[in-house]
Amino acid sequence: MNKVRNIVVAIPAIIFVLAIILIFKISFSLQKGEVPKVFGLTFMEVQTGSMEPNIHQYDFIINKAKKEYKVGDAVSFYYDLNGDGKDESVTHRIISFNNDGTITLKGDAAVSDTDIQVITSNQIIGKVIYRSSRIGKLFTTNIFKNRNFLFMFLIGSLIIFMIYQSFNIFKLLKEDKKLENEAVEEPTEEVKEEQSSEDIEAEIARLQAKLKEKEEEKNE
Repeated sequence: MNKVRNIVVAIPAIIFVLAIILIFKISFSLQKGEVPKVFGLTFMEVQTGSMEPNIHQYDFIINKAKKEYKVGDAVSFYYDLNGDGKDESVTHRIISFNNDGTITLKGDAAVSDTDIQVITSNQIIGKVIYRSSRIGKLFTTNIFKNRNFLFMFLIGSLIIFMIYQSFNIFKLLKEDKKLENEAVEEPTEEVKEEQSSEDIEAEIARLQAKLKEKEEEKNE
């Protein structure tokens, strides 16, 4: 029982530490201009309509890194679209694997074969495994676009969660202490029976000793 309660007490602290590490990891990735990666999954928002009508602008998508990709996979990758030396996250579809080891990609909405990208496998972030327009619309609001506000919101939520869990833990420990005190103050039925048996045996022994004394006195 105590082991179970100790685990219950430790779980909120573990969750809090992991969440803090996760938040700082995501923040660090965003500052470096990289897509946040958590447990092999990356989360991002599609910035253009180049994948219409299958993936819309501002859709929220989740990518998962794969060992192998195939033609037709919609993948996210890093690419210098503007030619300014800065890689951006792009989501397009694989249309071919080339003999030199490169991969050719193209947006579903592209009308010209010249609107393609040629990359290496190292540039791929992952395959699109989930998309949601509703979640994407949520993240386009001004509140969620403000990263400082979002960071403070997450930290604040964690603090409130920890305060709430601390209260529950304190309540749990208080109940345990109360039960322990009651167990000490109020003996169990088995203990009571043992004590009664001992008292009876002691009384019998006292009476026998008294009778023996009287018999010895008569003999004298």
